[in-house]
Amino acid sequence: MSSDEEGESAAATESEEEVPAEAASETEEELNALSKRKKAAPIQRDFTEINRWAREDHSDDEIYGFIRAQLASINKDAGLPASIAGLHQDRNKRWGVFAHKRKWATNKNTVMNFTAVCPYFGSHGCPCQAKITESASMVILSICNQHTAADHHESKDTSHRLKKHQKAFIAQAVKIAPLQVMHN
Repeated sequence: MSSDEEGESAAATESEEEVPAEAASETEEELNALSKRKKAAPIQRDFTEINRWAREDHSDDEIYGFIRAQLASINKDAGLPASIAGLHQDRNKRWGVFAHKRKWATNKNTVMNFTAVCPYFGSHGCPCQAKITESASMVILSICNQHTAADHHESKDTSHRLKKHQKAFIAQAVKIAPLQVMHN
């Protein structure tokens, strides 16, 4: 073989070796892409504005009080009691009995958004959510999927925890237990 033929054959073997290496790296990338879990696309929710408060007219404590009153009114209309038996008493009462779900900043960190869910979100699958949008000038309360008494019916309770009536019974028993002192 001449030196030209050796160079061509050497180049041919180098390119043949590169092809399987490239194919191997492509399959590795495909496997890595398949092994990574993809996040589910966020569900688009249509929030309806309930009320808004200007920060120049009210203090933060007054605004949060108004928000708690609005959410309590929504819960009352849905047939929920003012206090729910078995609800953690150390929970932050900023949104009343609604539970904080998520917080995120938008508009170059000038607007903070909070979502809070119905206390029966996990056990009954209640879809009601409140969104509180706070900017430097105002606070906006919006609601998505207003809940009803049918959303909290006992037949929808899929949890393996204590049911509402069981929690109420235990709460009542604990309140009267100190009064039942045995005298021997």
